[in-house]
Amino acid sequence: MPTEVIFGFGSLNLLGGEARRLGIKKAIWVTDPGPKSAGVLEPGLASLKNAGVDVIIFDEVPPDPTTQVVAKAAGIAREHGCDGLIASGGGSGMGAGKATAILATNSGNDIREYVGKDVLPRLCLTTIAIPTTAGSGCEVSRFATAVSDERNQTKLGILYNSAKVAILDPLILKTVPRSQAVASGADAWCHAIEALCSKRATPVTDALALRAIETINRNFLVSVLGDDMDAKAEMLLASSMANMACGNAGLGLSHASNAPLTTYFLTHNLPHVSYGNLHAICLPVVMEYNLPACEGKLALMAHIFGISANGRSQAQLAQLAIERVKDVLATAGAPRRIPWGDVPENDLLNLARGILGKLGPFPNPRIPTEGELVGVFQKAIKGW
Repeated sequence: MPTEVIFGFGSLNLLGGEARRLGIKKAIWVTDPGPKSAGVLEPGLASLKNAGVDVIIFDEVPPDPTTQVVAKAAGIAREHGCDGLIASGGGSGMGAGKATAILATNSGNDIREYVGKDVLPRLCLTTIAIPTTAGSGCEVSRFATAVSDERNQTKLGILYNSAKVAILDPLILKTVPRSQAVASGADAWCHAIEALCSKRATPVTDALALRAIETINRNFLVSVLGDDMDAKAEMLLASSMANMACGNAGLGLSHASNAPLTTYFLTHNLPHVSYGNLHAICLPVVMEYNLPACEGKLALMAHIFGISANGRSQAQLAQLAIERVKDVLATAGAPRRIPWGDVPENDLLNLARGILGKLGPFPNPRIPTEGELVGVFQKAIKGW
């Protein structure tokens, strides 16, 4: 993992020094408007000023950034001669920032030209990533997956030269709304659990995933239901560890389904469900579907949750681990169903076919049939 991670209260004050160390003289800071308006980025801005690093703020990243947003930010970076980029936010802000870093140094004005490319023609802008939510772990990922193609409402898969430095300052989380904290926490838990159950899991990724799963289990409710900053700090570090795990082990059916489900509700004028909330809804359903193929891993989760074996079978322990995940998510106030009413079965079948055609890169422990996948969707719409 090539990204250097700096973690701790007040670590945003180190931003200017890190930028100077990396040779950045003028940076574009790509972010969504929330953190800037809340004032939580001010220590970073002051640090840059003290270090003599000029900065251009681009705070126009929406929850679902498009290629047009990236083109605009990259144009500003080129116009001002920026030699570095700071990306902050959740997955959307950092994903848009990473895509901007690619487009700012490579030819053209359309990030779609670089979708799926493993080697970029030119190195992208030197990047420092700063998460403002405890969820995506995007700061340590080599992917920029949050950008949508506005022509067909599909998410783009963009490979990226990883950020040089990630700064994880828990103080940034002070103003995160509860609903966002819940969605972000669900996303992080999904990363860790799907990495643990992945067919590509290794002892190293298991170690990261299990620690992240245990940490999230212990801190999720405390962090989102109150102002315990130590719990928020634990969640922030766990989200980064979870992405380290899934970035190497891969992800499963919940993540494979997220982008197609998002495209479906966008193109059918259905109620919007955020990225993290889709995982809160789908994760327990997918875990139950996968249980026969990963009983051992889920039973191990039960153990780290403190659930006593007490003569129970491995399958029973695995089911209790799933129930624990449900209990935490429900208590936190996460949604339990996709609010779409009755979706035509033919639409669900088409969704299933589309996902099965793209399931290859997702090492889910169990490969579903079309009918099984329709059943997973129906359970997610009905609710757990």
